[in-house]
Amino acid sequence: MNVLYSLVEVDQWQAASDNINNNPLSVDQMFYRSLKYRGWTPVMYACLRLAPLELVQQMITTAKLDPHKRCLLAVTDRTG
Repeated sequence: MNVLYSLVEVDQWQAASDNINNNPLSVDQMFYRSLKYRGWTPVMYACLRLAPLELVQQMITTAKLDPHKRCLLAVTDRTG
């Protein structure tokens, strides 16, 4: 499982933020899709878990740095 996703799963908001800031692979983590939670990304799950707005904004801003130009807003769960 993705480290960022694991931190969001247990409401470790500051640790999740630190992981994004200190991990060179943090952009790819934004696009991780959990099989356990119907294909949700960390930002989708963070919103469900009522993460602080600052963390959600940080996730979205980080995703915009993706060199592959994937769109975080185009990712949905398995059911579409």
